[in-house]
Amino acid sequence: MQSDDNATIQALVASGSGIAFVPRLTMNLDDERIVAIPLADEVSPRVLVLARHKHRELSAAAAAFVEAAKIAARGLDQPSNGKAITKSN
Repeated sequence: MQSDDNATIQALVASGSGIAFVPRLTMNLDDERIVAIPLADEVSPRVLVLARHKHRELSAAAAAFVEAAKIAARGLDQPSNGKAITKSN
């Protein structure tokens, strides 16, 4: 089975229909019907990016958010090549 809906995936696991490989952030860990098995040492962390429309100017609030996010992200692990991730690469 396959689903794009996190709640559906969790419900399928809870019903005994199978297991799922999902990000911990998507799981309701208060659901007593399931057990989450951490794979932290075996799976690389996700790389987060900010996405925006290529041809539109950012509002003042959005630009401020981008700058705040850049400041907050300093010192975190970055992609090894340090380049922006785009559709073409």
